[in-house]
Amino acid sequence: MVDGIQSEALQGRATIWVYLPPGYDDNTDRRYPVLYLLHGAWGWEWDWPCKGSAAETAGRMIDSGEIEPIIIVMPNDGLRKMGTLYVNWADGSARYEDWIACDLVAYIDSNLRTKAERDGRCITGLSMGGLGAVNIGLRNRLMYRSIASHSGLFDLVEDAGHFWREFQDQALGTPERAAQNSPLRYVANIPANERPALYIDCGVDDFLFQGNRDMHARLESLGIAHTYNEFPGAHTWEYWTEHLRESLAFHFGSLRA
Repeated sequence: MVDGIQSEALQGRATIWVYLPPGYDDNTDRRYPVLYLLHGAWGWEWDWPCKGSAAETAGRMIDSGEIEPIIIVMPNDGLRKMGTLYVNWADGSARYEDWIACDLVAYIDSNLRTKAERDGRCITGLSMGGLGAVNIGLRNRLMYRSIASHSGLFDLVEDAGHFWREFQDQALGTPERAAQNSPLRYVANIPANERPALYIDCGVDDFLFQGNRDMHARLESLGIAHTYNEFPGAHTWEYWTEHLRESLAFHFGSLRA
């Protein structure tokens, strides 16, 4: 299912791709948990369903009983330049975090039969979307039960200049604001009783591999519970397609708990 949304945060329309689980139309009394699934840089809402086989993976895992039936919402990031970082831009031109955390969640909860509560909501992303999932999940932590990142980016102070040099002043502004959008640098400030469950994985041949190891080490040093995995593979759709099942299983375990 594809839908368009009027977003106040974006000051315009945005498009989303939604996976509805088997039986959604038959059992009109049932409410479902929701996974928000974010794409990476240069991406859009069709990436996960078309390149990452998200619907097929979810369908197989639901059929086998590995996960419960779940709605999966795959939005675009705002489609600006090479990627919006899923943050509210420093120049005030658009609020890409608010688009996901506020406008999108409100729309989905109003128009689909969701479990519209923290224990029915989780978020995952790859690469830039991994950054988005962790930032949005931690900063709006009373909204999400669990967070997952595949091949994510965790330190914009070090990495934004390399990947987003062209418009980092627009998006991030000062180094202090870049740090505020870098999970590696602010995760220690999240109250222990408010932390969502957290999953991270990365391929050992990924150019972001060391950054993922650094995030894992930072979480360990702080005593923050999380699941961390390293797998063979690089920064490719082959890797993300294969390992989406791990994050889906992680979310299912967290939602059950």
